Amino acid sequence: MFKIGEFSKVSNITVRTLRHYEKVGLLLPSKVDQQSGYRYYKAEQLGVLNQIKLLQQVGLSLESIKEILRSQDLSVLNYYYELREQEIHLELETLNAKKQLVEELKKQLKEGVSMEKYNVVKKQLAVRNVMSIRKVIPSFSDEGQLWNKLYLEAQKQQVNFQTNHQALAFIMTKNTKRLTLTLKCKVK
Repeated sequence: MFKIGEFSKVSNITVRTLRHYEKVGLLLPSKVDQQSGYRYYKAEQLGVLNQIKLLQQVGLSLESIKEILRSQDLSVLNYYYELREQEIHLELETLNAKKQLVEELKKQLKEGVSMEKYNVVKKQLAVRNVMSIRKVIPSFSDEGQLWNKLYLEAQKQQVNFQTNHQALAFIMTKNTKRLTLTLKCKVK
């Protein structure tokens, strides 16, 4: 049997972490001396500790690890692996979106676009059906003509706009004489 300090050195886990594992019921000492309060661990518990370390590397919570160890059921382990895989997939999507935003900001910086000129917020929207129109217009004040064209086309195609729709206008311009405007509306 190993005292907690010895077990800490052998397992490369701090005494504080071993005490935390005991507190949350994840890895209990094999024996606690009632008089001295010393905690003792068996060599066999190194295997359990290595399982805990591996599952933590995957990113599982201590509560999940506790359930896995308690059940000793491979289907429970597989469930948590699949759950973690889904979480990692979502984390990767978020990181990729952040990477794309950084790349876009770097591109704008190279083009001389200052962040102070625009108050742009990039948002992830739910999947939706939209109707759009794009046209070069002489000035931004002509935007209303495009909205009218979009509305007339929607009537012609018997498309109903959603009552809680968000109208989006995208301005893309290469020179100061003309504006390319894209309008989009959420439809049913």
